Amino acid sequence: MVNVYDPVTPLPKDRLEFQNRILKGRYKPILDLYPRSTQNSKRRSFQKNWYDIFDWLEYSDASDTAFCFPCRCFKGNEINSCYSDTTFSKKGFKSWYRAIDAFKKHQLSKCHLNSVKALNDFIHLKSIDCVLDKNRLKEISRKEKDRLKNREFMKRVIDIIICLGKSGRPFRGHDEKSDSCNQGLFKELVILLTKYDIVLQNHFQDVQKNALYTSNRIQNDLITSIKNVILQNIKNSLKNSFISILADETTDVGHSEQLSIVFRYFDDEKNRPVETYIALKQMKSVTAQAIFDVLHEVLILMGKDWHSVLSVCFDGASAMAGKIGGV
Repeated sequence: MVNVYDPVTPLPKDRLEFQNRILKGRYKPILDLYPRSTQNSKRRSFQKNWYDIFDWLEYSDASDTAFCFPCRCFKGNEINSCYSDTTFSKKGFKSWYRAIDAFKKHQLSKCHLNSVKALNDFIHLKSIDCVLDKNRLKEISRKEKDRLKNREFMKRVIDIIICLGKSGRPFRGHDEKSDSCNQGLFKELVILLTKYDIVLQNHFQDVQKNALYTSNRIQNDLITSIKNVILQNIKNSLKNSFISILADETTDVGHSEQLSIVFRYFDDEKNRPVETYIALKQMKSVTAQAIFDVLHEVLILMGKDWHSVLSVCFDGASAMAGKIGGV
């Protein structure tokens, strides 16, 4: 889950929430090992000592990119309207092999100097809203605390979902009433962890019954979000990579035709070829055209096209590997 203070997270629209975010300062995660990528034939990565050299520098561990805190906060300021370069304010910088030169050049730019001035002015000038209504600032602070508490709770729920998903276990029970002896694995695990975890205990003590976040709808929304994050991570690792497609069609216990799809490609970070499971698709038909259409759909989903496919690997079935009518 992306940290709420990570530079890739959109800044708050509300003025008081925005002010609260500004006062938190730049985001500086300290990692034991930053992601490495091949640049100019060498393995390079972000360096944590850069934080001390450049007091405006931020790092996004979600996207492995560097940002400028003042420029990110005030890129929409009128004084910067004529500057089109958004590398340090929106896109993120990742060319580590020339980082020092790029950072020095950026901090001398007119856009950066304008943003630093705007940041200092914003910090030292009290918001009129705060002067007129201090209670509103307290309310914002309370909401921020509630949001952080909810995030800690959701982390535990997401871990439970990932655990059940990885092991292929069913989530829901036939009878999920509070007096049921078996409410299903999802709820039973939540109940079990609540006995030992203070965050879960506080959540269920403080919230209303309509905000428990354990319903099947919330669970399915979280599963979809996890799926989207996984797919995005795979898409990021596939950038500029040639791939091989491995696919096989089988029939499940319900006699439904399914097509499993795997991509093989070279992973720059791991510095070796990897095989990644991409999808399991339900098939309405097992003709060569139907299988091709599904493969094409998955390629588009992953941001690839057939020009990036080096090879395909199927079994010996005629629909898959036939010389004339095969995929």
